[in-house]
Amino acid sequence: MPTTINDINKYLEETIKTELLVQKHRATGKLIDSLKVTDRNEGGNIIVEGRMEGYGEWVDVGRKKGVTRVPVQALIEWVKVKGIASGEQAKGMAFAIREKIYQEGIPTRGSRSLAPRRTNFIQESINRANKLTQMITDFDRGLKEAQIKNLIRNVQQTIK
Repeated sequence: MPTTINDINKYLEETIKTELLVQKHRATGKLIDSLKVTDRNEGGNIIVEGRMEGYGEWVDVGRKKGVTRVPVQALIEWVKVKGIASGEQAKGMAFAIREKIYQEGIPTRGSRSLAPRRTNFIQESINRANKLTQMITDFDRGLKEAQIKNLIRNVQQTIK
């Protein structure tokens, strides 16, 4: 069965979600669930693009130290979801984490012990997508075969 663009989209999406899990970036599942790989045709070119929650950019590229502070409300929710603390303790913990991020950036030194990689999940996914080159080759071959069949059919209809 020929490879379709949907097969490629699904493969990329699953590969990126797997890398997020390898990097231990799952708290609520909101980022992973938001990740979608789609395609569009632009001037005869197929553009494959990914979309995710806006904060996914910070998860992917990290955050430089000393630039801006992370919104504390997001950290309060994260602390609660992770089961680190609740109530006022969650608020205090969130402020402490926010200061640590401000001082060290993301990933912090402590978070690096969670997984071998903590940033660049998109590029790592593409690097680890072993089947991608073959899938694109198969898709291209199928596309060319379909174009040739359509051309032959059109010529045959013209001759009749």
